[in-house]
Amino acid sequence: MKLYTTVKGQEEQSEFVKRALEFYIKYLENRFKK
Repeated sequence: MKLYTTVKGQEEQSEFVKRALEFYIKYLENRFKK
C-alpha cells in the first residue's frame, strides 16, 4: 500500500489517478472474462 499512500499525498493528481485506476481495472476485468 506504499504506492497508494504516496499517490494519495499528491492531491493534484488524485483525480487523474482515480480515473486511470478505474480504466485499468475495467481493462483487466475485460481481459479475464474471456
